[in-house]
Amino acid sequence: MKEEAVESLRSSMKFPSALAFSGGIDSSFLAFLSKDEDVEYMVVGLPDSHDIMWAEHAAELLNIPVEKIILDEDEVVESAIVLSELLETDSILVISFELPLFFIARETEKRYVITGQGADELFGGYNRYGKMEKEELERNMEKDLEELIQRGILRDRKIARYFGKELITPYLSEKFIMWSKNYSAAERRGADGKFLLRDMAEKSGLPSELTTKKKKAAQYGSGIMKVLKKHRNETISK
Repeated sequence: MKEEAVESLRSSMKFPSALAFSGGIDSSFLAFLSKDEDVEYMVVGLPDSHDIMWAEHAAELLNIPVEKIILDEDEVVESAIVLSELLETDSILVISFELPLFFIARETEKRYVITGQGADELFGGYNRYGKMEKEELERNMEKDLEELIQRGILRDRKIARYFGKELITPYLSEKFIMWSKNYSAAERRGADGKFLLRDMAEKSGLPSELTTKKKKAAQYGSGIMKVLKKHRNETISK
């Protein structure tokens, strides 16, 4: 059954593409599955940020090239203003989360942009899930998945289209979501989050150092949130 899930991830990707690559389990597994294709693996961050450094290490483990989009504070601020207008939001959380995709879609010449969106919602990757009982966990993961599909992914697609690109989200393919529902939310999450995904990735051959890597949200790992908080009055108000 897990072999079918892996194949559904492979088949839902399109090429040539750019893959948003931070070295976390979500993007590393997609990178592993697409190694033989025409893919540009791209990481976004401030100099010496967590994501830049970890992505370099993860790329070495996977034996793939990684293109680094190194940001400075002025570029983050200027792009945050553009993105705030594009998405019609002044939420610092939304803007900081979406900026890495903004930079990747802007910089790549590939037609498609692949992201790992959906893995956290499907496999219980958020820390808050750890405090929930089984029934509450099931409700919240399902609610968060619906919120992502109905709102979050629409924002992502809008950004991709702004730069003439098409967004690809393998974890949110209909086949993969249907497969995941063969397991309860608690089974998918396990004790520490994303158990089922980590198990599937490791059995497929992803290096264990990558399957056990703990999550660090993109807005923090890239250093973008820190810049936006510092320049809050110049960009967005919340």
